[in-house]
Amino acid sequence: RELGCRSWQRARCGCSQLCGRSSEMPPVKNASTSALSAAGAALVGSQGPGPSASPAAKAKAKASTAADELAVLLDAAPGAAPAAAPAAAAPTAISAAPPPASGASAGALGVRRAKLEQPVPFEVAGEASLPSDEALASAAGVGPVRGWRCRATLNGEVWEIHVRGVSAPSGGGGKVALCLHGLGQDRCGAFWMKFWPALCEAGYDILALDMPGHGASCERPLPARASQDELLVLAVVAAFTDQTPGQVCCFADTGGAAAFMRAYALQPDVFAGHHVLSNPIIGTIPDALKTALEHEGTDLKVFFADGWAKSDQPFTIATSGVFLEYLEQIGDRIDYLFHKAPGMTAKTPGIPPPTKPPEYLAGAPITVAGVSRNRTFFCLTPCEECVSDVMVYLQAPRRAPVKEASLISAPQMTALERGEVNETFRVFVRVRPYLQREEKAGSKPCVSVKDVEDFPRDPPPQRIQIRDPSGTRHASVGGDFVFDRVFEPGSQDDVFDSVGKPLVQTMFQGSNVTMFAYGQTGTGKTFTMEGPPGQEGLIHKCIHLLFSGKSSTQSVYFQYVQLYNEDFKDLLDPDSHKKLAVEEGPNFMQVRGAIMAEAASPEAMLQQVAVGASFRASGKTNMNDASSRSHAILSVVLSESEPEKGSAMYLVDLAGSERVKRSGATGAAFTEAANINMALSALGRVVVGLVENDGKRAAHIAYKDNPLTYLLKSGIGGNSRTALICCITAAEDSLDESLNTLRFALQASHVKNKVAAKEKKDQKAAAASKIEDSANSLELAADGTGTGALGAG
Repeated sequence: RELGCRSWQRARCGCSQLCGRSSEMPPVKNASTSALSAAGAALVGSQGPGPSASPAAKAKAKASTAADELAVLLDAAPGAAPAAAPAAAAPTAISAAPPPASGASAGALGVRRAKLEQPVPFEVAGEASLPSDEALASAAGVGPVRGWRCRATLNGEVWEIHVRGVSAPSGGGGKVALCLHGLGQDRCGAFWMKFWPALCEAGYDILALDMPGHGASCERPLPARASQDELLVLAVVAAFTDQTPGQVCCFADTGGAAAFMRAYALQPDVFAGHHVLSNPIIGTIPDALKTALEHEGTDLKVFFADGWAKSDQPFTIATSGVFLEYLEQIGDRIDYLFHKAPGMTAKTPGIPPPTKPPEYLAGAPITVAGVSRNRTFFCLTPCEECVSDVMVYLQAPRRAPVKEASLISAPQMTALERGEVNETFRVFVRVRPYLQREEKAGSKPCVSVKDVEDFPRDPPPQRIQIRDPSGTRHASVGGDFVFDRVFEPGSQDDVFDSVGKPLVQTMFQGSNVTMFAYGQTGTGKTFTMEGPPGQEGLIHKCIHLLFSGKSSTQSVYFQYVQLYNEDFKDLLDPDSHKKLAVEEGPNFMQVRGAIMAEAASPEAMLQQVAVGASFRASGKTNMNDASSRSHAILSVVLSESEPEKGSAMYLVDLAGSERVKRSGATGAAFTEAANINMALSALGRVVVGLVENDGKRAAHIAYKDNPLTYLLKSGIGGNSRTALICCITAAEDSLDESLNTLRFALQASHVKNKVAAKEKKDQKAAAASKIEDSANSLELAADGTGTGALGAG
């Protein structure tokens, strides 16, 4: 503006192309070596805002390294060096902090990794509100929009950055919504502006960053594969927030989502527990991301769409392929929605149909001159329901952090191998025979089994050894495990005699019992639990034994549900659309809203179960021609009165864990696989929580993280006697999956249910009841005389 250029936006990046005049930025002076050493590589500069800058503003430092590739795949455009901006007072609500004086220590941002080899200086040159800010505030529907000119030195080059902010009317309180845009010349920090009013009303200060090459920042984009955008994100957070841990939530689109994920992996503690992403594009997922998400109790809400408007740049969901593949690992940390915006046609094959109407979330070009170098910029246009859903998500309590069981604290041997006989939670392994595809592939066996010698029990436990038969992998890929029994594969009668029969017998004594099959897809879980005609499995045999052993005064009730894509469906009433939810009864867990039917006979009951099983979700994958795509739970209650007062037996056929690359799941099958793995991950976390401290349970067990673990609460660490049957294959090509299953079984062998305490309590209650009954009855001797206690009153 000072140079009188026709386009003052370009003047700040060098306007010689327009009017022949050049503009220069004063060189950024780095802090002294001693200051950088004390700070651990600081985001600092020697220039500060004007004399009216807020005295309360503080400078922070950030040390970080980045090894993965940059996802902003934009071609670098030529441009002159950035120009200086007039300094102005720092804002009050969102603080632009002056850097420390030369030689002073810039406080580090709780650095958790190796210090940066090359410093990343960052300076807030001052407030630089633009003429367009008032129009932008009006278009967004928020209060005053303020702007700041910043300079960052990355790899020796100076980059001019424009940052916009909106203060919450209530004064904020430290909560900040950081908005990052994505790819395309029409993208800028205002991409998320339609969410700003609700965010401000909820007490969030808005911080919107224009990346280099976009919006009102310099024309030159960051070079591809430079891995610098995450450093810039952390620099802005350091300069404009008070860095109270857990206060910054991020809204990020495409490449901006990659910058956020890399920044989060480097410095998770400054970020909040909930973040919103749109079509995330990333070249390489940071190794530390999954661990950081779990350890900090953080999750993501992600929107996927093949473009947000016909006028938008071409985009397909397939571009997010790396992130979609990553769902397999962190699916339990992501709430995702596949969407189709108005007028858009699906470009990515195999994507599940949308569950929301097109108007739920769309996009549109917005014309506000001066906001971006283009006359128009693109932003999302959510409906009220979408905004409300996002705000409910942001304001939900943060998840409890997942503590990783260390190699020292986590049990390294099964309970039996340590000489501990655990009668409340027994673990079995079943090795299925080879499939035709495994025989054709010539897959070698990787499993061997033998009895444990000199064990004081008949039959003794068995040791299963898993090794790479080719000898090409490291010796650590394998292991030895001791379990109650290993079936190779064993007959259905063998499994019932060892697993089902003892548990049904304890059910007659008033105990709850649980049997569930766990393992990779296609390893025989459904065969073990259900079985075909002539080879009936545990369900059939347990039901017949229950009816033959119950008293004439006892009735049998049952409930049969499946958990499919995180929702329960009543398999006894498959046409019902009732909302089902888990509830905790006086004696056991059950699904509220599902039918609890009374069984007239074992044949009638099994017929109803067979009909229900036919409605269970299944599908073909590369690993299994008839893969179960849901978790099926048959709850059977034995009671002398109403069902709630009886004892329960849970017969659970879990859907198989799978690696999407091997199973070839796409589209709806991909969504199913992600939800299956989410539930199984939650199950694994519950088991780890119960045994992580050398077999002692943690203070909090996250049963409610998933409907499956909440329903099975009684059977996993609760008031039940439980048998876990881990199904594997001996085929070499599934060694990794089989090894993971056995490691899960190892941890589970240390789970100690509370059934002994419950049985003792029930015995005391029965004894008290018997005393009370006899105290109020008159017992006569042969001569007709006798005494009796008088009841109260």
